[in-house]
Amino acid sequence: MRFKRDKVATVHANFLDPRSYVSHRIHPGTAHPCQYLKGKDVEIIRLLVFEKEQGRCWNCGAYYGWNYGELRHLRGGGGAERCWCAENLGWGCPKCHRTEHVRVRFGERVAQ
Repeated sequence: MRFKRDKVATVHANFLDPRSYVSHRIHPGTAHPCQYLKGKDVEIIRLLVFEKEQGRCWNCGAYYGWNYGELRHLRGGGGAERCWCAENLGWGCPKCHRTEHVRVRFGERVAQ
């Protein structure tokens, strides 16, 4: 799903990936517009979140380094709430991050 781009703000943001953009949607509880990122722009925000969280998992509190930890959306889904604003991102280990997502396994049958 795409949201209406703020073309002027997107140009001024100097994104590295042409698919990244700033929208007209204001991030809840702030005065700034939401960002929707792709490619190298995700890696930049990933580093900022890693540093902010000091590599600590949001759930178990253990340290998970750059290569092992995962970036997570605090408010996700497929809609406008799944923005890439720093306020909407956290750091976690793969195990804890996996607990937030339902994995559909095709081909497996559930015993009845």
